[in-house]
Amino acid sequence: MSDTITRGPTRGKLSRNQIRPNQDYLKTWDDYQLLHLNADADRGEVSEDPILLPIVLGIKDGIIIRDRIKVPQLQTIMGTAGALGQNAKVAVAVDSYVDFFKAQDGSQSATPPTPLDLNIARPTVKLFYLTHDNWTFTDHTQFSVDNVPPGLAENKMFEVMGTVDGGRGLLVMDHNWTRPNSQFAAKYNLHVSIFQGDGMRTDIIIDPRGNSNTNVDP
Repeated sequence: MSDTITRGPTRGKLSRNQIRPNQDYLKTWDDYQLLHLNADADRGEVSEDPILLPIVLGIKDGIIIRDRIKVPQLQTIMGTAGALGQNAKVAVAVDSYVDFFKAQDGSQSATPPTPLDLNIARPTVKLFYLTHDNWTFTDHTQFSVDNVPPGLAENKMFEVMGTVDGGRGLLVMDHNWTRPNSQFAAKYNLHVSIFQGDGMRTDIIIDPRGNSNTNVDP
């Protein structure tokens, strides 16, 4: 049996078999990720089945707010996903997430104003969901990355799979997973359209690093 993979420090160098932890609101998600990481380590290979990281987000008083999507809301959102929800990678990720969190997810908790930088260490399907009912992900571009390494195509790091629930949800396959002692923090943007009366639309870019100054990678 391999050494157990554990949380490391939020900043600085990681030791062998450590991962960078996320912010406190994702503490239980880190437990979920570690469960799968250690199962991978015991097998000696990374499973082809991704896990799910679903985030609900919005802006209040100029501050980005977001939280882990709880099981009841996730099931409602995925009920709108149609064929995309039947995608083998998406379905296995959603089912695994529901099995792990269903016992503790009785209700939504408050959304703390902390950064959107997310630390992952294995293949992950990310679901971003907009809390405002007049927001959708922009039709021509939904997701972009500012710091793609030279010589690497962005689509080799991330695959935008599609939107759900009339454009309020976005599914992204994250191929940019990292191994212990090697962490790369992608600096990404979410492209959102805000609709107002008389068909008026304002396109904005949510830059997760632009609104907070805590728990940011060095």
